Amino acid sequence: MGCGDDAPTPAPAPATDGRYVYWTNKDAATIQRIDLDSADTVIVLSAADGLADPRGIVFDPDGHRVIWSDADKGTINSAGLNGGQVAVEKDQLSLPAGLDLADGTLYWVERNAGSLSRAALATLGDAETLATGIGQPYYVEAGPKQKWVYWTEFKSPTIHRLNLEPLGEPEPLVDGLTRVRGLQLDAAGEYLYWCDRDNPNIQRVPTDLSGQIEVLHVNLGKPHGLLLTSDHLYWTDTETGEVLKATLGSHESETLADGLDGPWGITLVEGTLQ
Repeated sequence: MGCGDDAPTPAPAPATDGRYVYWTNKDAATIQRIDLDSADTVIVLSAADGLADPRGIVFDPDGHRVIWSDADKGTINSAGLNGGQVAVEKDQLSLPAGLDLADGTLYWVERNAGSLSRAALATLGDAETLATGIGQPYYVEAGPKQKWVYWTEFKSPTIHRLNLEPLGEPEPLVDGLTRVRGLQLDAAGEYLYWCDRDNPNIQRVPTDLSGQIEVLHVNLGKPHGLLLTSDHLYWTDTETGEVLKATLGSHESETLADGLDGPWGITLVEGTLQ
C-alpha cells in the first residue's frame, strides 16, 4: 500500500508485537515506518523533531530505539520507536552517511572525512577509527560475528572491505560496477547483496568470491538502501520515491510505500513499539 496523495498520519500509541520497516527520507527530513501486517504507514519523526538530512538508520533492540545519522547536522542520533525526544549520541562528524549495528557495536562512515569508524553502543564517545583516506564512503555493512566490514563509496564502481581480525588495510572486493549503494550480508555471511543506482539493479556475490555475480532485480529507478531478511529483500528507490519488497528468488517486486521524497536508509524492527 502506498502513501500516494494521503499524507502519513502521526505515529499512534504503542502497538502489539509486529514487524515494521523504518526508513529515512533525506529530502523530506522525516523517518517513516510501515506495519508489515496492516500496511499502515506513519511519520515517526520529522523536521519538527530536529531532523534535517537523515541518512543511515538501524534498530537497537536492547535500547528499543532507532539510531540514525544526520548528514546536514553531522550527528548520530537516537529516539524511541514511536518518536519522541531525540538524543544526540555523537556530533561534529563530517557528513555521516551509512550506519550498521553488529553485536552491540555501531559502525559508521563519514563521506566528507573519508573515514570508517566504530564504537560500542554503551560508549559511543570512545570511537575507534578503522580507516581514513578511503574516498567518499557512503554505505557500510558489518555482519554479526564477521571479521570483515564492507562499504561503498559515493561515486565508485567498487565494493571495498577491511579485515578486522587483525585490523588490515582497505581492499577491493568487487569492481566494475557503477555507483554502488546499500549493502547487506546474509545471516551466515556467505553472500553480499547490494544496490547499484546507475546500473539500476540489485545483485549479490559469494563473499569468498567462489561464484559469479548474480543479478536479482533489474530496471529499477535508483535503488539505494537495502534490507535483507531470511525470505525477503526490501529497498528504497530515490528516483521513484518508493519502498519496495521482493521475495528472495523472485524477480517480482511489490511497492510498500510511494510518493516519498528521497528515501535512503532502511531497517527492520520486530517486537512491540514501546
